[in-house]
Parts: sequence; C-alpha cells; structure tokens
Amino acid sequence: MMKYNKKPELLEQRDEMINEVFNMFDKDNSGKIQAKDLKSLLYSIGRKEDDKRVKEFLQKFNKNEDSIISRDEFHQMLEEFYSVPEDEVQKVKEAFKIFDIKGNNKITLKQLRVILTKYCHDFTDEQCDELFNMIDLLKGEILIYPSFP
Repeated sequence: MMKYNKKPELLEQRDEMINEVFNMFDKDNSGKIQAKDLKSLLYSIGRKEDDKRVKEFLQKFNKNEDSIISRDEFHQMLEEFYSVPEDEVQKVKEAFKIFDIKGNNKITLKQLRVILTKYCHDFTDEQCDELFNMIDLLKGEILIYPSFP
C-alpha cells in the first residue's frame, strides 16, 4: 500500500483534528483511551465501522491487548485508513490517461475543471478549487499524473 502524500499543512491539520477528537475521549489526559470507546471515536471522525471491524483493528493495532488504545496506536490505525493500494493508484493513473489529450502525461487544471463540472453531477467550481488545493500533484497549472503518489 502507498501512503497518500498530502501537503504538510494538510497533514498538520488532519493530525490536529485527530488529536482533538482523541482528547475528547481521553478523559484523564493520559494519551490513552479505552478500547470500548474506539467505535465512537472512529464514528466521530467519519469512520462508520461495525463491531467486527473494530475488533479487527484492536487485534491488529493494540499489540499488548490491554484494552487501552494509545495515541500512537490510534495514529497507526489511521495511517492504514489513509493508505492506498497500489492497484488503486494504477487505476487512477489509467483514468488520467483518458483525459491526456496531447499524450504528454499532463492535464491542465482548466481541462480537469471542465471534465469535473461537465461530467460529475453537481461538481462546482468551488469544489474543484478545494480539490486542487488538497492534492499535492499540482505543478503550476498542470496536473502531472505519473507523479501521483
């Protein structure tokens, strides 16, 4: 699996948000939460996981099986959530090739904006701007897809 490479400031914002949520569950400021609170914590950051999946996470990331999740264990768990399988990366690269009209491994942001707003239901210019600001693939006004992480 490949880690999704984001801009450093986005990683910092994500980590701050994760820490804020973790702290809400870490009542005694010990840097640890009860395993029984993991499902609620995941839900609060937008991860709707069933009991079976939560148990799998605990088995994988709570190495000492103490029913306590440390901040580090939680961050390791989330790193896996944000990893992208290599085959998925290849699918994205292949999809980008479809829009590479000149065959030069580049798509202008103007071209991508037209594709997104014309063919993606209700995709707005504002959402395009937000997307372009989130991804770390921009080289000026050109998206270079072979550099996709």
